[in-house]
Amino acid sequence: MTSRLDVLQQVHTYFSVPHSLLLSSFYRYVLEPELQFTAVGGLSTGPQAVFATVPEQPLYTANLDIPHAWLVESVWALHDLDNIRLAELDHGVHGDFELEHVLVEGEGEGGGCGSGSEGPMGSRGEE
Repeated sequence: MTSRLDVLQQVHTYFSVPHSLLLSSFYRYVLEPELQFTAVGGLSTGPQAVFATVPEQPLYTANLDIPHAWLVESVWALHDLDNIRLAELDHGVHGDFELEHVLVEGEGEGGGCGSGSEGPMGSRGEE
């Protein structure tokens, strides 16, 4: 058994894939680690998610996978983002989303003799 066999083997399988095994979700993550600005100092439009080669027949919904403390809303869309059927559209679907609110949670401790704190001090500024 000191010799080695060089064998080329090709395996062809032909079977139909059950519908339950086909991809049903498509993801793109587009979070920038910090704010981006234009050359004149304005806030840039931000990152974009592009889905170029997805099946056109299924009914899609544009969902956002965001932290539970964020409130993100759709601020502009030409089409209904809950019922997207690409086969019925002449062109793609575009939607703009904005981070409307962030819920900040926490607790604080008093500096005294084991007495509890009334909570951290905070202020809310409005433009």
